Amino acid sequence: MIPKLEGVFPAITTPFKDDGEALDIETFEKHLNWLLDNGVDGIVVNGSTGEAPHLTREERSTLTKSARKMTDNSLLIVGTGGISLRETLNYSKDAVINGADAILVITPFYYKIKEENIVNYYTHLANNLSIPIILYNFPQLTGFNLDADLASTLIDGNRIIGIKDSSGDLIQIAKLVYLIEDRGYVLTGNPYISHSSLVIGADGLILAVANILPSPLKRMYEYIKDGESNKALNIYWEMFKVFLFVERYGIPGIKVVLSKMLDYPKRSRQPLHTEVDGSYAAKIAEECLYLNRNYA
Repeated sequence: MIPKLEGVFPAITTPFKDDGEALDIETFEKHLNWLLDNGVDGIVVNGSTGEAPHLTREERSTLTKSARKMTDNSLLIVGTGGISLRETLNYSKDAVINGADAILVITPFYYKIKEENIVNYYTHLANNLSIPIILYNFPQLTGFNLDADLASTLIDGNRIIGIKDSSGDLIQIAKLVYLIEDRGYVLTGNPYISHSSLVIGADGLILAVANILPSPLKRMYEYIKDGESNKALNIYWEMFKVFLFVERYGIPGIKVVLSKMLDYPKRSRQPLHTEVDGSYAAKIAEECLYLNRNYA
């Protein structure tokens, strides 16, 4: 069955206990349940925001199993991209066993990879896995831009069903929407172009900031799909200060805001963990609580 990739999907953070090492599954499930209660359409586990490169294979499986238990009828997308094809296959097979509805596979990183090897990589995954694949383009992290021309040749609507593009390039999003048409799904991973991407035809959002702004993002999405883009734009500008905060502090910043909203542990695994301005984070937390209440 091909999942419907439409709506708002938080790329969920991974909570660690105070030492920054042990997973905090109780908090993970509490946060996930709060996101679902605030109207999101599904969850992305073990993605970039979930600190997947810092997780062991066993930890990834633990988080996937926990998320599957909590999501029930909501869509569960699991990040499975690794540095090598072998690693990605292992993570992907685990995701299938643990109940994922689709997998999100970032382009291989660390080494410079030729375009023909990228094609072979995704083709091999598609031919050897029994789960829908979502391409993941994040050139700022990987050094490779999976552009619209290449992505549109890979997406067949059956095995490879869409793309998350985090490039922040609205022209690229427009090309993806145009070239892919109804054959697959286009989701943006950059909050700054979230409104614009939806207006020009993107199907949904996979965002880190959705960890703390689920309700207003979902309402913005609904307004645009109902043809009320001006109302959606008002919400976009209300959220903008939160976008700026997340751009500045990244995952550690999101966790500090969550600590003030949901008693969430602040630690990230080193070397990602960094200090965050507590008073600034407190103001952002208050703003997020207000926006989530206002647009629930």
